[in-house]
Amino acid sequence: MSDRPFPSIPSQFGFATTAQLRERGFSEWELHEFALAGRRVTRAVYAATVGPWPEPLLRIAGGLWAGPAAALTGVASLKLWGVEDLPKPEVIRFLVPPDCRTRRNSLGMLTVRSRRAPRKFVRSDVTVASLERSLADAGRFKELSGNDLLAATLAMLYARRTTQELLAREVADGGDAGTRGVHEAIVAFRQGAWSRPEAVLGDAIRQDHRFPRMLSNPRLSTRAGVFVGVPDGYFPGEGVAVQVHSKKYHRGVDAAGADRWERTLTRDLGYEEQQIHVVPVAPRTLYEDMGRFRDALAVVVSARRGQGPSHIVID
Repeated sequence: MSDRPFPSIPSQFGFATTAQLRERGFSEWELHEFALAGRRVTRAVYAATVGPWPEPLLRIAGGLWAGPAAALTGVASLKLWGVEDLPKPEVIRFLVPPDCRTRRNSLGMLTVRSRRAPRKFVRSDVTVASLERSLADAGRFKELSGNDLLAATLAMLYARRTTQELLAREVADGGDAGTRGVHEAIVAFRQGAWSRPEAVLGDAIRQDHRFPRMLSNPRLSTRAGVFVGVPDGYFPGEGVAVQVHSKKYHRGVDAAGADRWERTLTRDLGYEEQQIHVVPVAPRTLYEDMGRFRDALAVVVSARRGQGPSHIVID
């Protein structure tokens, strides 16, 4: 085995390509020795240490394999943008210019030629396509279902990581095939929804003639200027608030060490103290038993018609 030190190239975390090693004088036999020793990550990419390598490092190695003109896209890119609760992608895709070859490697990575160059960013030392392109591509390549794409897009809109205008421009420029979830998220966010359950709730209420208009995420205060809260849904004429309580966001402790579920119950009690009746619902109920929930909610709303507290104002 050669005793020549493996090059330490900035921002490559112990990886190097075949071309980089050859530039530094490594012979074909030395590269062959690296492969025999378990230090070849994939074709044309070698490591200073023997594998296995953790997923974050494999993405960096994948970027070296795909080439300097490549940009990660789809679900793999969305994970680096901070989108949570995503499935593990079956294929990790890198966008490359049209004059590059389409290739696949042993790590389950693929280069995809694109005539439309993506805006590029560096996330966790990997070059990625823009958040908008990554979301749309996750739909175009069928990496996410329509509902999962809707949820991911709404989460990024709510977090102010993107805008309706940027998303709409991406869909218009790249084509809308597979991007229904992105379009539905734009519409839902414009109507006030901040999450998929809220979007599902809003659509169901708007389509049912039994209900008056329900406001999504309005800011409620008293006429004296005391803040009351921001319910997921609110019927002002009836004083009925609908609260979507998800286990994901209402369990455990927050950054300040407070119990999230206890805080949720206290917040609901605060509405009741202001004569606003709270109807709680779980996301799964909205997805799987909407008819029964909507019937029950219609009874509550009808019984309270005209009873909306007059001291509550919508900011």
